Amino acid sequence: MIKQSSNINSPEELSDFILSLADDFNKYKDDWENQNLYDFLEAVSAWIKDIDGDYTTQEQIPNKWSLVADILLAAKTYE
Repeated sequence: MIKQSSNINSPEELSDFILSLADDFNKYKDDWENQNLYDFLEAVSAWIKDIDGDYTTQEQIPNKWSLVADILLAAKTYE
């Protein structure tokens, strides 16, 4: 199961989170909007450009580790 991205507070936790995303993709590929690396990275880029829509105030922006996890998790289903 994928850990909540808001609970990522260190490089080690981010690394574990990324591995859990990879496992999720292998087990539940049909649940992923982006089925290949190009589409996934394109979704990462698009979500970063739209990031202000998710974090409306500066206080809502998570720590850097959680932010990276949020971006990667969003790219799972972002078009």
